[in-house]
Amino acid sequence: MNIRSSCWATASTFVILLLLAVAVRAQLPSNGEVTGTVVDASGAAIAGANVSLIDRATSTAHGTKTDAAGEFAFRAVVPGTYDLTAEANGFQTTVAHGLIVLVGKTTEPRFSPTPDARFLRSCHPGSPSCAHARH
Repeated sequence: MNIRSSCWATASTFVILLLLAVAVRAQLPSNGEVTGTVVDASGAAIAGANVSLIDRATSTAHGTKTDAAGEFAFRAVVPGTYDLTAEANGFQTTVAHGLIVLVGKTTEPRFSPTPDARFLRSCHPGSPSCAHARH
């Protein structure tokens, strides 16, 4: 093997290793997730609740609604510290302060908002707006 062949083999090996390193890095997670459930005091799901995730460092807010099972998800969340807010008709706003989102991890808070006393006093059984009130 001559010097030119040896240099070419070394350079080719270096390029292949560099490309493998880039491919492996691209597959590693760089964000986290926040998923959870919003339920009432009896454990029943609260569908359609507004859930907001607020980045404490930037005050950037992202919002979603809970599904029929009361579940919500924020995917590809930049690591950091967040406040999470859940709001639903007939319930007091519930806030989880200081949620830590880590790379490759899922943070899973569970909300159980307290019924809004003003709502319960004005709620009449059978009214569509009283769907979450328990009597």
